[in-house]
Amino acid sequence: MLLLLTIAWLAACRPVQAATEKLIQLERTACMGPCPVDEITVYTDGRMEYKGGENAPGRAHIGVA
Repeated sequence: MLLLLTIAWLAACRPVQAATEKLIQLERTACMGPCPVDEITVYTDGRMEYKGGENAPGRAHIGVA
């Protein structure tokens, strides 16, 4: 019984992931003409996120791992 409890306890222990932080963020804002409005963010874990707004090449929210 003690062996089963030990195995269950060890299986429940998972490594804690480090907090993901923004490494860099670039944002283009509106202007008086047809300027693209978009934002790209790169995180410390390698993920990238793109948010396209008005006049942007991709009006979407895309995340890449």
